[in-house]
Amino acid sequence: MKTTVSLLAVVLLAACGVEAPGGESPEQSRDALQTAVVDPAPGTLAPPTMQTLTAGDGWRQVAVSGTFVDADTGTPGTVSGQSLIIIDSPAAIAASPLPEVVKAELLAEAALDTVTSDPGELMWVVDEAGAGAYAMSQDPKGGTKGGGQAVARCADYDSTYSHGWNPSVTRNFSLGQLGAELQNAGSMGFTIGAGVSGALTLRIKRFWAVLGCVPYAVGFRKISLTAQANVEGRLQLLGTQGAPANVVIHRERELAKVDIDSWAFFVGPIPVVFGLSVPIEGGIDVTGGLATSVNLTAHIAASYTVECTSGGCTTTKTATRTLENNGGSGLLNARATVSPWVQASLRGYLYTDAAAYAQVGVRGNIAGDLWAYTGATCGDGDGDGFNEQVRALTLDVSAGVDLTARVSVAGSTRWQASWPVISSARVGFFDLLFGGSNAAQPMLSVVSVGSTGKSPLLPGSPILTVAGKMRPCWPYANTMGYRVLWGDGQSSTTSAAPQTAFSLTHPYSYGGTYNVRLTAQTDAVGRQVNQTLARSLALPGMLPPVLGP
Repeated sequence: MKTTVSLLAVVLLAACGVEAPGGESPEQSRDALQTAVVDPAPGTLAPPTMQTLTAGDGWRQVAVSGTFVDADTGTPGTVSGQSLIIIDSPAAIAASPLPEVVKAELLAEAALDTVTSDPGELMWVVDEAGAGAYAMSQDPKGGTKGGGQAVARCADYDSTYSHGWNPSVTRNFSLGQLGAELQNAGSMGFTIGAGVSGALTLRIKRFWAVLGCVPYAVGFRKISLTAQANVEGRLQLLGTQGAPANVVIHRERELAKVDIDSWAFFVGPIPVVFGLSVPIEGGIDVTGGLATSVNLTAHIAASYTVECTSGGCTTTKTATRTLENNGGSGLLNARATVSPWVQASLRGYLYTDAAAYAQVGVRGNIAGDLWAYTGATCGDGDGDGFNEQVRALTLDVSAGVDLTARVSVAGSTRWQASWPVISSARVGFFDLLFGGSNAAQPMLSVVSVGSTGKSPLLPGSPILTVAGKMRPCWPYANTMGYRVLWGDGQSSTTSAAPQTAFSLTHPYSYGGTYNVRLTAQTDAVGRQVNQTLARSLALPGMLPPVLGP
């Protein structure tokens, strides 16, 4: 069991004039010591409990119970109903129920932070009994101790406490959890595996007692998280013919919060809880319809270090991502944009989420542009005077990866930001129909057939002029690149707006029947269409010579 000193005995001995022994500086010195304490005992104990007793504007009195380990030795100890005062901001110090001498100490700390432009503490946690003992040791009888002799005081110091976790979390959610209108529309899922190390940097304030310097308050200065995370996000839309064709949906929410582990340790007599949870948030934006099915899987590998203080977070980060298209189907004559996102965060919290936390998240963004068509109102591709029956189902996907960070104290967001680790970029243009989307084929028409001949009796070489453009149901406006194979071993390339006809002229050496092929290749933003329409054209003109045996 952890051995603790009676605070009443501390006060009485301090009042009797016991001085600091050699080797312990009696002077108050900011940042006098800097120590690093590595977690000596992974958090395998049941998490402590914290109950709010009273509260005011920016402060709370809480009772903490549970088993904690000594940060130096790993020896466990138990507390029951230990009273702590949690101060959420410097402005709340004056109104808190702390002794005046303790208020003065904390206010002086805040003032010095302002002068030095130090971000200061996220929050202060003060041991109520320790604060009372410190106040009594300073002036137990209303005057100065020992007839004017000052009580020895202990140096403040910063100490860093670290802990490691290896969370592995898999969750699957119905899209109906994002909104009733998405009920039975599909699902999204999430898997994260990570190696995480977290560190707390604390400012520890102490007073002198007979057995040495005793901490009475800790200020939380910095939370650091370093992680190697592998994230998989999954989206499946289950298209149905009865789904509405024109909807606008925007939904987002926290889908789950998985508590991984907490490390409960003592800083002197003060119990501290440092825990890790994985909140999973998701959202989806839909414009158009949900009658088309899609099945996508995104993989993200991220490495990052984030250090958060009351003034914000700094970060270093890298990430990679891949996207798998697992197919789709549908017969919806419409265009719909479906943009799902899912975010998994690693949240380092102090005592509870409601007290304070810093979190960093990996957010995968997918922008899916679905185009579905079936019918005979999408143009005459081969120029025979009749519209063809064509169909299409394509998915244009862009994806990016953002790193997000947030600092919250007492349920209020102090700071948040996001950084694009991988800027949103086109992942691919997918044709989801077996056999291909022939509605994405261009249209090819003959403008004219000329000849180099001087008269019908002296036929020359044919000259063919053709025109081409995308079908009218093609939904995108970006300039398209085309290639024409003239059927004689020659080719030409050009580009034009999809609904603006281009024309190309090609001279042939001889008359005859040629298989002319027009291919829509890649548009200006990188959609690789590669759909071809072919026409067999009989061209008049001089025939090639017949070679004998």
